[in-house]
Amino acid sequence: MNQNWDVKIVDNQEKLAKLEPIWNELLRRSVSDNPFLTFEWITSWLEVFGEGRSLFIIMAYLDN
Repeated sequence: MNQNWDVKIVDNQEKLAKLEPIWNELLRRSVSDNPFLTFEWITSWLEVFGEGRSLFIIMAYLDN
């Protein structure tokens, strides 16, 4: 079976904002579901503590 992966990097606030519609749904379905990983928590943390830090999220999609 041939599986193709699509990998994307989120490295700025604009790209992060585009994840809002799917972030919490994916989190809810994961084993890591907790309030500290919600989109709202992460983006609030970044607003308060993110200055001078680099955003770097790796997203991998399996294309069947």
